[in-house]
Amino acid sequence: ERKNERKKEKKKESEDMKGFVQQFQVARREMDYYKLFDHPNVVPCVDTGQTTDRSGNKEVLMLFPLYTGGTLHDLVRRHAARGERFGEHELLRIFKGVCMAVLQLHSCRQPYPLAHRDIKTMNVMMHQDQPVLIDFGSAEKVPDGLVCVSFASFALTFFFQKKK
Repeated sequence: ERKNERKKEKKKESEDMKGFVQQFQVARREMDYYKLFDHPNVVPCVDTGQTTDRSGNKEVLMLFPLYTGGTLHDLVRRHAARGERFGEHELLRIFKGVCMAVLQLHSCRQPYPLAHRDIKTMNVMMHQDQPVLIDFGSAEKVPDGLVCVSFASFALTFFFQKKK
């Protein structure tokens, strides 16, 4: 019975280590993605680093600017709490800013276009009345075999398969 308990403990430790390695790789990839962009509607990563804690666990550190305007989610909640509606120009300005951020990701050619995959009001910070797209933790490169075409005038992106 004691032997079975040890096997279970070792299996659990192995699974924990795999999960940790996977999380570390995702964080490293996210860190690399931030370095690709220099646009006012895409969050800049000011600095990055890695450290190891006393237990030997590695951590990825990322430093971002402080945006005191909160998230777009916060802004929507504040408007709702006051019973206010967004004005047409304000909505269009915010929408255009988010679209321009997405356009940056989709038009990236070096090393490849990216799909954010988690755009929501909580992943858009507000800075001086402009939206800033954050959180690239779910971002992925556009799969091989797909072509990404963006139209800046509408900030629309289409993905289609290459003909073989």
